[in-house]
Amino acid sequence: MRRLALLFLVTLLVGAAIAGIGIVRAVGRGGGGVLPGGKVLLTYRLAAPLPDYPREPELPLPGVETEESLADLWSGLSAARDDDRVAGLALHVRNAAFGLAKAQELRRQIANLVEAGKPVKCYFESTGEGSNGTLEYYVASACSSISLAPAGEVALLGLYFDSTFL
Repeated sequence: MRRLALLFLVTLLVGAAIAGIGIVRAVGRGGGGVLPGGKVLLTYRLAAPLPDYPREPELPLPGVETEESLADLWSGLSAARDDDRVAGLALHVRNAAFGLAKAQELRRQIANLVEAGKPVKCYFESTGEGSNGTLEYYVASACSSISLAPAGEVALLGLYFDSTFL
């Protein structure tokens, strides 16, 4: 009987710990700031490869976030377009690694947000530093305004296409 009670207690504690970690992760995901008047300014850092769909986390550990996906960003921008509480979007682009199709989709969603009357401000520290910054700039060109750090550089090398020759 004692073993059964101990097993039940351990199971209950493990379940509570997993639930607590999940709550901390859900609450800890920031995505903007509150402006005067109760409006919300969304912020997004486009700084890594953007997968199409989110990868499932192996363990829900605190401080370990799943990577954002194109599907998450697309649904978030679509919801922001129709939400009256959203004042706009601050987009920080840094070393974004994605293809032309994803760039077109992001640009279309940003343009829809701007057409809905929500300003989208884009900030670059540098674009194309050591690489081609054309796709990053292409996405940013749909924004209401683009800012560049004083020491930043813009390296636009153009679009390219490559295919495998068999």
